Amino acid sequence: MTWVLASLRDRIAKQNQAMDEVRASQKTLEEENERIRQQYEERKAQNKALKEETETLKKNVSDLRTTLNSRGCKHSIWASLAARSNGQPLVSPQRASHVPESQSTPHNLPGIYLDSTALVNPQFGSSDVKTVREQIRQALYSHPGTKGVGWTGVARRRSDYSKTRICLRTQEDAALARNHDGWLQSHFRGAPMEGEQWYPVKGDRVNKNSICDESLIRLREDACVKLGTEKSILIRKMRFIARPNPDKLYCSVVLYLASRPEAERLLNRKYIDVDGEVAYTRVFGPSVGPRRCFQSHQFDKHEARRCPAQDTTR
Repeated sequence: MTWVLASLRDRIAKQNQAMDEVRASQKTLEEENERIRQQYEERKAQNKALKEETETLKKNVSDLRTTLNSRGCKHSIWASLAARSNGQPLVSPQRASHVPESQSTPHNLPGIYLDSTALVNPQFGSSDVKTVREQIRQALYSHPGTKGVGWTGVARRRSDYSKTRICLRTQEDAALARNHDGWLQSHFRGAPMEGEQWYPVKGDRVNKNSICDESLIRLREDACVKLGTEKSILIRKMRFIARPNPDKLYCSVVLYLASRPEAERLLNRKYIDVDGEVAYTRVFGPSVGPRRCFQSHQFDKHEARRCPAQDTTR
């Protein structure tokens, strides 16, 4: 009997010891779970702070982009597109922006270019900027039509000093200097003045009945005036992009606008209402690709009608 009781006591002691080990293991697991939960909360707080910082950075980038747009900092894009168009002006689908006078640069100010390569007096092209500025001031103030023209100064190209840009204050001043060209003939005889810059916008799916005559292949003479009056814009020129087909009712045209903000407004809207029907607007740019002559079969800068090759059997 004593032996049985001793055996039971040993068994109970072993079970109690096993229970203590289980409780210790459970306590260790609970501590480990608590540590993991704390780490999870810390990571969650860090992710939340990172998201808030990301949103703040996005807002700062958006504000910076808006500020850069308002300061006219996209001239390089326009310059690259204009270079691809062989001198023809192009428009960029950016938002219309107002440039304060204090932040104006020679690129976004209204102005006109003078080319002194054909100038009768070659001294103008080789003079320093101060002399050129004084000559232009005397020329403008010597004629009644341009005496009141407001201008800010001149700008010259580093690569070619023969091209001089006269920076004017407003578009009205630029138009006044162009229309009254007596100052140019008297002081800079022989120097050509570059024409006014136009801003082309491509219009797709334009109904020919709104802009063409009965033949559907010729534009009406009053198409630019009529469309410009309806939309309160000034359209200098309109032309077909491809050869018009009289059997098709719709076509694609290019609208050459006189104002950059008006062109940008049409691009931002992405459509224009032409006589009650919607036409879609987009950026007009020249197609860039290799040009092949089908007479000499060479990829060159000439076409078959102007091919210098004599042998047409190649």
